[in-house]
Amino acid sequence: MKQKSAGPDGIAVGMDSKKVVDSNLDLLSNFKPMNADEKLKYAMLLSPFFRHEGLEWMKNGYRYGYWG
Repeated sequence: MKQKSAGPDGIAVGMDSKKVVDSNLDLLSNFKPMNADEKLKYAMLLSPFFRHEGLEWMKNGYRYGYWG
């Protein structure tokens, strides 16, 4: 009985030149998942965005497309 594959571990998209293909293959070949400490570090750095803190569009008086 043949074992079913779970699918690819990664996919390279947007290959418009050999340089892009080589770069994508390098990323895929050398990919290492983050450890728990790294995940926590990035979760902490990104948490204000997930809570919508300090984002221009969340401020009173914000008008789309107007940053003045």
